[in-house]
Amino acid sequence: MKSVKFSLLVQIDGGEEKRFEIGSEVLSRMSSGIPDAADSQDILHFLAMSPSSEVRADVAYKDCISEETVELLANDNSIDVRRRLCGQTPFSEWATTEKLIEFINLDLDCARTIAGRINEYSNADTNEVAAVLRDHSDPDVRRALAGCWGIAKSIAKQLLKDADPDVRAAAKRTLD
Repeated sequence: MKSVKFSLLVQIDGGEEKRFEIGSEVLSRMSSGIPDAADSQDILHFLAMSPSSEVRADVAYKDCISEETVELLANDNSIDVRRRLCGQTPFSEWATTEKLIEFINLDLDCARTIAGRINEYSNADTNEVAAVLRDHSDPDVRRALAGCWGIAKSIAKQLLKDADPDVRAAAKRTLD
């Protein structure tokens, strides 16, 4: 990761300037207040390079981040950043089949989130991802998949035969 430092520039009456270094706690408070709007993309991208995982997680929670920022955050070492990102629209529009499977294999929370939103990942082969989720060892992940409206009927029908009764019930509700 690049070395990024943040500072606040204060200009007095258009002349004298004062620069103050900003620490991670203050930056985190500031980053959460930045509007989730297209004209904030540049500052959000710089914040996504912050050494603070809290700041990066704040950015990951935004819906108006650029594709470049999504890619940066999708490769973040912090699981909290990835957890926030995987449920957001920019990630669902960007994520490939391989990236979704990577997230599924790295973290149960990400796996559940992806399973519950499988039909929203427009840049991936959702049938392939659903097959991975269908075979997941955690029944909560399989139940999230079974309860997701819009999953392929073939996957839902397979989940009707799941070993866990709650997964079967969720699949039945989805098919009804």
